[in-house]
Amino acid sequence: MSQKTQPLLTPTSIALSRSPPRIPPPDSWIHHLHNYSLSDLLRVKRHEIRHLLSNHTSNTDKSHELLSRLLMKIARNGKSSTHNNNSCFGDYTSLPDRITRYIGSTLPLEWQHDFRDSGKFRRVADGMVKLSAPFLALGGMHWKEVRDFIELSHSDASKKSKWKKQLIRYGEHKMQFINLFWPNSDRGDKGSKQNKSQNSQQVRIRGTVFFVHGGAWGSGHPWMYRLIAPYFLERGFIVAVVGYRTYPCVTAITPDLDSVGGGASCLRGDSQLCDIKSAWDAFQPVLQQVMTDHGHREEWVGNVVMGHSSGAHIALLMIVDMISERLKQSDNMLGKLRIIYPDYFIGLSGPYDISNHYDFEAMRGVEQISPMKAICGGSLDNFTIASPVSRLNATFLSDEIASTNLQRAQECSPRILFVHGIEDTTVPFTATADAARSLQCYGLVHCNEVYLGKCGHQDVIMQFMLGGAAPEIVMDYLLASSYEKKLGQSLGCQRRIEITSRL
Repeated sequence: MSQKTQPLLTPTSIALSRSPPRIPPPDSWIHHLHNYSLSDLLRVKRHEIRHLLSNHTSNTDKSHELLSRLLMKIARNGKSSTHNNNSCFGDYTSLPDRITRYIGSTLPLEWQHDFRDSGKFRRVADGMVKLSAPFLALGGMHWKEVRDFIELSHSDASKKSKWKKQLIRYGEHKMQFINLFWPNSDRGDKGSKQNKSQNSQQVRIRGTVFFVHGGAWGSGHPWMYRLIAPYFLERGFIVAVVGYRTYPCVTAITPDLDSVGGGASCLRGDSQLCDIKSAWDAFQPVLQQVMTDHGHREEWVGNVVMGHSSGAHIALLMIVDMISERLKQSDNMLGKLRIIYPDYFIGLSGPYDISNHYDFEAMRGVEQISPMKAICGGSLDNFTIASPVSRLNATFLSDEIASTNLQRAQECSPRILFVHGIEDTTVPFTATADAARSLQCYGLVHCNEVYLGKCGHQDVIMQFMLGGAAPEIVMDYLLASSYEKKLGQSLGCQRRIEITSRL
């Protein structure tokens, strides 16, 4: 099929579809056994093969499997001395990945861990954003966005501002706060008091957006993502941009990691997930006020939780825990608690399986520098706990919820939309594909995925700030889904929204 008829089928997307964990990482035994002839393999791995053969009596499954594959290769093509060009495992790594792999294999682990654990990673990452932001804005001639950013930074309660800004603190740490933006009904229009009163009544809130920023679990600040607000504010949504502690200020992603991998802070419930949950609790008074004033109106859409990159991962962890809490409690109990849950989850370019993403980071050579391994516990068991999909699977298998029917699970889950760039080389689009497939297999039928052609990791979130297809897709989905929900309530059924990829 031609490139013209399949824009999502590009050399980069094909390479990403054949990246770890779908195929073995570079320099691994399995990769070499498939990709090299016997003579090349003996030349490259001579000492390791000698060690393997000398310990062939080991009872480990790994050594037995490798030895079996090696003997099969000897029997199959022992006389061949040419490279196996027919292998399904090609050279799929890009030049930047080869560079980071070389750096990762050259620098001592102590240096890499010090760079990660001392906060240098955060200072470098945040510093690069500060340096690049002015050039990005001025170089692209984004004058409207520059004005919006300045106005959002200083629009506390000014009547001349298009928006109102509010600061909500939910903890003692300086990073535990919410930047809350309201559509301003009083914009300094000239006229009588009666006209101003009429203008105030015309502004109707259509929903809320609770946004969790990314930054590889170890960097990022709310001000860097402030420009996602204008698109939603102009359409009547209240926007909350959440700040939370990043690694190493907090050393665990969830409070229930194994104490060996997660450290003592996990035992105290000190984690990024706890920060996001606390922020959602602090956001409850706003939600209750808005729902009381506007939730009954025809144009009401709902409450949205949205996250980008690592923020999407943390936000989905919160969503999964909310689903678990709702499944464990009766409707009467939920009514007494008066907790407002999100109606939608929007995941932008997020990694949702930590074990798989660790393999991908290892392919790029950044697994020791990235905060992900440290904050997610550093072991396969902890990676499973820190993965939203695996966490949801454990919820459904628990004794308390095992008898829950699929209809109940669907009622307790928000509608989900995943958006991912097809040429994302930081978090591959396969992360979204795998997560969506798993959630749909669990019975969450209101789960959709959209892939953007010629779009990388940062491109998705930048389209919310500077314009592009991503925000239009999300808004179309929210409006269509809201309409379908209301139609389903009137007809006594609900249909699944079908969203196609924007190419």
